[in-house]
Amino acid sequence: MFDDAPYQPGDEVEHIAFSTNIDLNVVYPTTFDVIGKVANGLANDLATTILAISGSHVKTLIFPGYHTRFDANPFLKRNKDIIYKTNPLMKVYDTIYGVFPDGEVGTG
Repeated sequence: MFDDAPYQPGDEVEHIAFSTNIDLNVVYPTTFDVIGKVANGLANDLATTILAISGSHVKTLIFPGYHTRFDANPFLKRNKDIIYKTNPLMKVYDTIYGVFPDGEVGTG
């Protein structure tokens, strides 16, 4: 604890207070990076901090949105497996099949 902290005892801490009023987390589109952070318990931005605080007691729906080449990455599969096994309240949905802006076809 710091003596010169900007908060006083009893002050509301915004990201903690915000997470107490959440009924459902929907993360769309979710990046490869966010899936990795959630799987490994990292919370270094507002989105991942909210998920870290509320994810243990609030249902979280994660909808990936990234280029098809990410789907082939073994780290992505590992991170999704970690989420499935660690937190039953979090669901990572499969990507859909389509055409990307660069013309490549696949899931993402």
